[in-house]
Formats: sequence, C-alpha cells, structure tokens
Amino acid sequence: MKRLILLFAMISFISLHAQDDRIEFDFHGDSLTIWHYQTWQNCGAKYVMELQIEGSTVYLMENDTSSDWAYCMCYFDLAVTIKTPPPGQYSLIIHTTNKFIGDTTFVADTTLSINQVQLISFSDPECVNMSVGLFDQGDMEIPLTDHYESGCQSPLNSALYASSYDKNVHLVWYIDSINCDIKPDWQGFLENDTFHVTFTDTGFQNNCSCPQYLTATFGPFPSGKYTLDFKDGEYGYPIFIVNEKVTVETDQNELILSWDVADLNCCLETLWEGWLEENIFHVTMTDTGAPCDCLCPFELSARFGPFQPGTYFLDFINSQQDQIEFTIGGTRKGQTLATAPSYQSDCYYLISNKPETPLPTEHTLLRSYPNPFNPVATIEFYLSRQSDIHIDIYNINGAFVENLYNGNSNAGIYTIQWNASRYPSGIYFVKLNSGNLQLTNKLLLMK
Repeated sequence: MKRLILLFAMISFISLHAQDDRIEFDFHGDSLTIWHYQTWQNCGAKYVMELQIEGSTVYLMENDTSSDWAYCMCYFDLAVTIKTPPPGQYSLIIHTTNKFIGDTTFVADTTLSINQVQLISFSDPECVNMSVGLFDQGDMEIPLTDHYESGCQSPLNSALYASSYDKNVHLVWYIDSINCDIKPDWQGFLENDTFHVTFTDTGFQNNCSCPQYLTATFGPFPSGKYTLDFKDGEYGYPIFIVNEKVTVETDQNELILSWDVADLNCCLETLWEGWLEENIFHVTMTDTGAPCDCLCPFELSARFGPFQPGTYFLDFINSQQDQIEFTIGGTRKGQTLATAPSYQSDCYYLISNKPETPLPTEHTLLRSYPNPFNPVATIEFYLSRQSDIHIDIYNINGAFVENLYNGNSNAGIYTIQWNASRYPSGIYFVKLNSGNLQLTNKLLLMK
C-alpha cells in the first residue's frame, strides 16, 4: 500500500495524520484535564470544546469556530478541563467538526479510568465521653464482673467514666465522700440500648467517710453503642461503645459512612480517603492528631461521592467488620459538562499550500508530473469530501498493472508516486475510482 501525501485539506482533522495524535489525562484535585496533543488542523482553526456524559461514555466535540479558511496546515495542542466525573471506567470518544464542509471526523476512542472518590464532608471528631487514663487500662482486662475500691484518697471531684475493652465495659466512679469500710454490691442489666447499673453498700457503717474511687467491670456485651444509666442520672447519661459499629446509607449518588468506635486517641484528627477498585470502594481513616494520654469512644461519619449507579462493596480498612454492600440507584441521563476555558496552543510545524486556482467542487485528477517520466511519476488529485477511493495503473491494452492506493481519505489535495522502474516504456493510465465515479489520466513512460 502506497502512502498518500497531503498538500492541502479542507477539513480540520486529517485521518492520514491520526498516528500523530496523543490523548492524555491530568488530574488536579476534583478536576480533570483532557489533552489532545499534535492534532493536525487547518492553521486558522479556533476550537471550542463541548463535552457530554451519558452513562459510562464521555463525548468530546472539538468545534471549529473560525470564520475564514487559511491555506495552511499545522499541529495544535488542545486541552479542556472539567469537574472529575464519578469514579469508574469510561469510554472517551473524540470528534472534530469542520464548519466549511459541514461534517465531523472521528479522532479517538480511548479508555478513561477514574479511581479517586471525592470526600464531600466529614464529622469533626469529638469524644463521646472521656475514658480513664491509659494507666488504668489494665483493669479492663478482667473478664465478666469484677470490682475494686481504692480506700481513702486526697480530695476528689465526683465524676463517672465509662470505657470499653473487647466486649467488656469498665466503670470508674470518683466520689468526694463515701463510707470508709465500703463493700459494694454492683448489679447491671441491659435494656435495649441502655445499660442500667445499681450500686448498694453492704459494708459496716462506722460513721467514717472519705474520698475514694471505685471500679466495676461488666461483660461481655454485644457490639454496639449504649447509654449508661447509673444513680438516677446524677452523673448524666454517658455513652459508651463496645467494639465498633459500621453503617452505610446512600443519598442519591453519594455514600454516608458512619463509624461508632471505642478507644481512639482523645486528640483524634481525621484524614479520610477513598478510592474505587472495580466495584470495591476502599476507605481509610488516618489519625493525624498528636497522641494524648487517654482513649475515648467516637461517633464518626464521612460522605463520599458522587458514584455511578451500581452495586458496590465497602472495604473500610480501619474496621474489623466484613465488607458491606451498598447500591447507588437511578440512571444517569446524558448531560453537558461545564468546562473551564479551553486551551489551544500556537500552531507548529506549519505547511502552507495556497492553490493557484479555485478548488473544484468534485473529485478531480489534477496533474501528473513529470510527464513523460522516467521512472517515477507524481500523481496529484483532489477529493471534495471524505471518500473511499482506490487508485490503479493500467497499460495501453487496458490490462491491470498495479494498485497504488486503496482506503478512506478526507477532503483535500493529495499526491502519490508511482515507481515504474520494473515496467517497459509505453503509455499507461492512472485511474481513480470512488463509488460510481471513475477518473483517468494518461502517463508516458520513456526509458
């Protein structure tokens, strides 16, 4: 197959130069820039980009808005920036328009992969209730029920703390004055999500009281979040969390992740991240806060999106729970994407070829030179529109000699060469066929 050489083209994208085009993507936060490098265009082209998304296909139309045709061709680099679509695999289809002959030309069909899922919002971390210092965590290892009484202490402010360890709950009660010979009888029972605790002193009453702290461990508990009801609300109703609880809900095309978890750093500062791998949505929460000398439970939440419609599985890496399935419903109708001002570079590798005479309105075999020739002839022809063509050589007897070109070409003026070094001198005919149209020129080979 011989190669056609383009002298002048009446459309902005030339398929014979398609091998030069390069498509690249550049992500910046929540925006995506689509680059189209080395697009072969008329040097007077002025492009405005239009993008539409329909399902998992993004359509990019490069619209030439120039008012005058320039008799030259060159390369351009084009770019358009949009807000990043929902994560997933997309087909990106690019076409370019030619306002002078009123058609569009296919540029590329490539794959665009978006994995990063945007974090829309998250809850500020705040301790549900403060647990005891880390030095007391050893008491929480006692299984089932245990208790401890400190004996008289320095003056204390009355307070109650609840914290969890594995499936147990550890209570610490600071009291400013209580029986010195205290012998507590602790009892607890669970009613729905409320843990009721009662305390009775069975010790000898010797009219001696002092500040003390008392501890009690209850367990095991089912995983979940509970309210502690102790001494009729004298110390409020602290909330404590046993193990963890992860829940998800969807809001249109967004996901809300809620995480109730015990025993995180009291100075927690959250950094949420999420990314999609096929239909698995991975989420991590990193604590960027300075470590404190205490732990406490938190109720955290984060909102991610948007997602394409479909069924996904949440892989919350910080959690011990199994993957959770969630579904984003509905269908995404075709919509035009808002774009930032598009970019078009200066033209480079300029080729100028202004015709001496007006171009014809139909396909034409223009000339062959030199004629006579020995042994190479250059054949020049014009296509008024994109067409399937084939160019053949015949001898004086009408017998087929050689095919020079067979394929689809855009509108423009082209040249192709015939090397007749292996053929004898004589008269030959070059024939251009396109549909029902057949054009013929005579060539004279003289060796």
